[in-house]
Amino acid sequence: LVIRRVRERLGAGITDNYGSVEVGTVLLASFGADGAIGPRKAAPGRRVEVCREDGSPVAVGEAGRIRVALDFGITGYLNNAAESAWRFRDGWFHTEDIASRDADGRITLLGRAGEVLDIPGGRVLAGPYERAACDGLELSLAVLVQSGPGLHLFVEAPGGLDAALAARVLPGILGGLGPVRVHVRESLPRGATGKPDRATLAALAAALPDDACDPFAPQDSQFVAVAVPAPSGSQQGEGAMHGLGVMMGRGAIRQ
Repeated sequence: LVIRRVRERLGAGITDNYGSVEVGTVLLASFGADGAIGPRKAAPGRRVEVCREDGSPVAVGEAGRIRVALDFGITGYLNNAAESAWRFRDGWFHTEDIASRDADGRITLLGRAGEVLDIPGGRVLAGPYERAACDGLELSLAVLVQSGPGLHLFVEAPGGLDAALAARVLPGILGGLGPVRVHVRESLPRGATGKPDRATLAALAAALPDDACDPFAPQDSQFVAVAVPAPSGSQQGEGAMHGLGVMMGRGAIRQ
């Protein structure tokens, strides 16, 4: 709606710019008639590549990491030699962003390197599953993390999670990932920029006892409720118990 009104009143277009503090604006994208952001192209004067971990260019449609030529901008971080050596090398700034390219060299952003999950049969990005969970469960935040071989989906549901809705939508969203534990929290930890703190959630998942909640098993439609510790600082007090997760099979479900 905003984009349409700007076009109607000002006769101007709107672009969505991708960049970073280290290298400035890197990619530009226009909005389509439906308001969706299209594939991005390199900003004038910028050299951008999508590469595999070994530095070779990805094939069309293949996911890889974005790197930006260091034609100008900073060349390292203050008092952080290790991070500088990793990010600024071979004349390129290596980002944490995962993307793919099309036959015309246009780039589509897919997610962050920290969102890559190892599952049976390959690697996937957490972002599409998180967005699908938010849409399906009518929530604003869901974070999928990995702890060892196990996957954990943390959802932020201040008012509680609708168990019937979860039972209906989660099989279609998570069924292809293998065992997943789904945890309900009134709030999820965030970093200084307001983004979810994936490292903290992964550590929390690793510290949970194995019987806190059972794996999500799409082939089994039976549910049972289990009692687990309430989140720290909840009004129920330390040591209180409540329904922590929602999952198929022998998993916990908020009643």
